[in-house]
Order: sequence, then structure tokens, then C-alpha cells
Amino acid sequence: MDAMEQNPNYQKAYLVLGGEGWTLREFYISGDLQQYIPYGDRVEIVTLERFIMKANMGKL
Repeated sequence: MDAMEQNPNYQKAYLVLGGEGWTLREFYISGDLQQYIPYGDRVEIVTLERFIMKANMGKL
């Protein structure tokens, strides 16, 4: 969020969770983190697979 506030050219950020071992992975990608850290539509937390899919479809 800080980087986007400092640079108006940034419209969205992605936090990509890749690999195994994330004990709270489902919590992060479900959007439940927003109740503690409000990031709205400007930050999307996704799995590596979902990020690759979005990139391949031109939806980043």
C-alpha cells in the first residue's frame, strides 16, 4: 500500500504465496485478513498457481 500511495502509476499489488508449508495459507487467500489489515481492492493475495493463471490470461 505504501508503494502505491507514493507512486500514482501503481494501480494494484499482488502478494503471491508460493510453495508448501503456509499454515495460514487459506486464511490469507480467502480475504479474511482484511478484517485486520484493510487493503481493499488494491492488494490481492493469491496462490502462485492463480497468479500464473491471471498472467497467462492477461488479467494482471
